Amino acid sequence: MWGMDDKETKICWVKWEKVTMPKNRGGLGIKDLDSFNISMLAKWRWNFFHQSDSLWTQVLRSKYGGYASLLDEQHNSQASHCSEWWRDIKKSCGGEDELRWFDSTMRWKLGDEKEIRFWQDKWLGDQSLLEAFPRIFVNSNQQQNKVADMRTWEGQEWRWCFQWRRNWFDRENAQWASFQLLIARAKLQKQIKDSWSRPIETSGMYTVNSAYKVIHNMRYPGLVDINFQKI
Repeated sequence: MWGMDDKETKICWVKWEKVTMPKNRGGLGIKDLDSFNISMLAKWRWNFFHQSDSLWTQVLRSKYGGYASLLDEQHNSQASHCSEWWRDIKKSCGGEDELRWFDSTMRWKLGDEKEIRFWQDKWLGDQSLLEAFPRIFVNSNQQQNKVADMRTWEGQEWRWCFQWRRNWFDRENAQWASFQLLIARAKLQKQIKDSWSRPIETSGMYTVNSAYKVIHNMRYPGLVDINFQKI
């Protein structure tokens, strides 16, 4: 591919994105190591959430504030007190990258609501409530709350407790009505913890292979060789 040896360095005439493209798309099928490394590291994020009782998870929670700090953009993972391990996990999540790939492929399964962010996470449908109802979000005084912080129990039933900055304008009534209809679908499972599911996997679990494909396709969108398509 490069045609180089110990005495001479030559130019690679094939683009790296073409080299790493799958063979069935006209590429050479060589792994993009950076994308593969991130997909491997991101499995730690999955395990960090689902293996909450393991020793390594408890150590990271006590030192860095737990899972929530992975999502906190104000929590600087490059600070001198952060270990390389923590920095890599945070980077792999897209916390400091332009690629929010992990969140785009994951859906929350509502349990006890203690981990799910009401506005930012995707737990009702394919969009977050922030994306679906931006005007409703702007009017909220609870923009950083978890789902559990947005309701209260009355006997065996629960009801939403929202706090708004102002009354609704007439032009917002339709969106407010749609918002109410959507959140009425939420079903709490008190004895089950919040969990994740990945719709792109039949099992709903995280796999390095599918994660690699997502990352690579986001970095190199539309990389299908035109000549290969014609064959």
